[in-house]
Amino acid sequence: MLSLQTPFIVVDKGGADLSIYDSTEAVEKHLEAIDVRHNEYVAYDANGRRLQLEAKGKFVSLTAGDDESSHAGELAGLLKHFLKSAGQLVPRGQSADELRELIDACRQIRP
Repeated sequence: MLSLQTPFIVVDKGGADLSIYDSTEAVEKHLEAIDVRHNEYVAYDANGRRLQLEAKGKFVSLTAGDDESSHAGELAGLLKHFLKSAGQLVPRGQSADELRELIDACRQIRP
C-alpha cells in the first residue's frame, strides 16, 4: 500500500465546497460520522489518489483504501470548480505541479 501524501482534500458530494487538511488526525477530528455514513464526502491525497473514509461508531477514519490509481484529473476539475465558484482566477498550469498550484490557490481561500 502506498503512503498517503498530504495535504488531504475533502470535497462535499455536490462539489460546491471543500476542505484541506494537513493530517489524517485533522480529517478524522473535523468530519462527522453521520455525514461519512451518508457518503457526503470524497477524499483525496495531494497526488489525486482517492482515499477511504469510514465511520466507526461516532468516529471517522481516513485510510488509503484499495484504489491506488490516480484521480488527479478529477481532483483538478473539482479544485478548479471551487476556485471559479469563489470568484477566483484559476491557475493555468499544465505542468506536473498543477495539482499543487491548485491546492495552494484553494488554501488562500480556505486556509
